[in-house]
Amino acid sequence: AFEPVEGNRQHLAKSVALNEALAQDKFALLPYGLARESRSAVVVSQAGNAGNSHILDSVGANEDHNFLADTPGKVMLRGNEVALRRLDDLISLPTSCSKGGVGAIALMKVDVQGFEPEVFAGAAHLLRRGVVGAMVFECESERLAQHGKTAPLELYQLVRDFGF
Repeated sequence: AFEPVEGNRQHLAKSVALNEALAQDKFALLPYGLARESRSAVVVSQAGNAGNSHILDSVGANEDHNFLADTPGKVMLRGNEVALRRLDDLISLPTSCSKGGVGAIALMKVDVQGFEPEVFAGAAHLLRRGVVGAMVFECESERLAQHGKTAPLELYQLVRDFGF
């Protein structure tokens, strides 16, 4: 799993530790966000809902980021700088899930608040190789628009082009 926000990462680590089957060499938690290119960025998170976090430079340098909150009137707080990495640079896998190779990804869940096109671009080689059995992600037109100009249909086509 990849989680760049420290508080979220700590919460996830505690949850995984409660599951002995996962805690024994079947789960790795890395302190990175995933993106098109490896770099650093600042994150903003919603007060009271750190799961609603966004990469700041992908939504512009506007000082008021409260429009990113999932509920009107909620406040977005500027966080620390985080490391972003390309998934293609972090994971080396066999050529096909169908070959039963050790290390294939059965399920890839992506929950990045509209940053999906960036994550998929940084994982393009991995996704095209057929080593990911299934993928689950959100597709919200408003969130996609906040992080660029990708429309839901374009995201759908991108995923189709990867073979899903």
